[in-house]
Amino acid sequence: LFLGIGVQLFAQGIDFKPVPFSEALRMAKTQHKMLFVDCYTSWCGPCRYMTDSIFTRQETGDYFNKRFISVKYDIEKDEAKEFNALYTVGSFPTFWIFSPQGEVIYRMGGASLTVKEWLRRMDVAVEEGTKLEKLRQNYRKNKNEKNTQAYLEAMGNIQFGEGISELFLEQFRETSDKIDFLYQHKNFLTKHLSPVHFEKFRKALKECDGYVPEMDEIFKGVFF
Repeated sequence: LFLGIGVQLFAQGIDFKPVPFSEALRMAKTQHKMLFVDCYTSWCGPCRYMTDSIFTRQETGDYFNKRFISVKYDIEKDEAKEFNALYTVGSFPTFWIFSPQGEVIYRMGGASLTVKEWLRRMDVAVEEGTKLEKLRQNYRKNKNEKNTQAYLEAMGNIQFGEGISELFLEQFRETSDKIDFLYQHKNFLTKHLSPVHFEKFRKALKECDGYVPEMDEIFKGVFF
């Protein structure tokens, strides 16, 4: 009897799957659902509040379980090893939403005080994420200036440093005047990349054909 009650109560909230990131991606793709990732730490008060007071509520579970495969990772533990190898989390809690195809469509941080506020934020996240996915597809079909700028601005709005870095590295490899390219986009990069993201970008830049040490001077004084 007690076991049955316990299962019923657990099922009311978000059904977090105890699986690695790669398996969560596979499940989302197979079930044609988005993937929700909660990044937290054991010492984070707002993280605990979300876990105890928001994620356990039936309204939250009803909203999430039909739309998402959900996982949660303590970013400081081995369970987050796969996720940490791909994405950078600098504040807690941070929440990520991936398309069924496994691509980032939204990222946001901070706790919500009420279920109503949280679900409102999620409505916005899903709506904006759908827009970002469409902009990504437009960019991949035609990498003209209009599509590029729209896609970059959308990624900047959610501070998706990995996506911004990937796009700029792709264009850096393809452009002929590489120094001028970096000068032109310096302000955007320094505005939308965190110090950690920028350091990763700079490291990847050094591995690209056409990199010269003088390029470091362009960003000197910004993050290093």
